[in-house]
Amino acid sequence: MPSLQGVAFNVFERNFWKDLRIFGAYVLFNFVFVYVCSWFYLQGYGQIRSLCSPAAAHSRQKKKEKKKKNHGDEYV
Repeated sequence: MPSLQGVAFNVFERNFWKDLRIFGAYVLFNFVFVYVCSWFYLQGYGQIRSLCSPAAAHSRQKKKEKKKKNHGDEYV
């Protein structure tokens, strides 16, 4: 016989595993969200911003050219 105590809150035993999965997904989402926001706040925003700046792109291009030139000299 089903319990009538949870009827007022729409809580039923037949939905236990479905409700548990929804709750687990909610908790997991919150952990990931807090981790990502913390990473952006502590270091990520500066790294992403530096990657998108034109000066950084020019600097990376020069480093690649220098590395390619030095790499070619090693095997001669």
